[in-house]
Amino acid sequence: MPLAPAPEVIFRALDDGAVLVHLAGNQIYELNETAAHVWMQLATGATEEAIVASVVDAFDVDATTASREVGDVIRR
Repeated sequence: MPLAPAPEVIFRALDDGAVLVHLAGNQIYELNETAAHVWMQLATGATEEAIVASVVDAFDVDATTASREVGDVIRR
């Protein structure tokens, strides 16, 4: 199932990660490089499975670790 970022969240990429600003909750989140990669994949409408595969390719991690990390980002 395709996922998408919440429309009330603003994303700004940085050199080594990103920042999210949740306008409704007035909260700021700092993302590391991996979490920023996941967020960018979410913005394209990628499925969770596609994002996991992308993380495996981009960061040279095993699928189990990538799945856990992607799940952590998506469910927060």
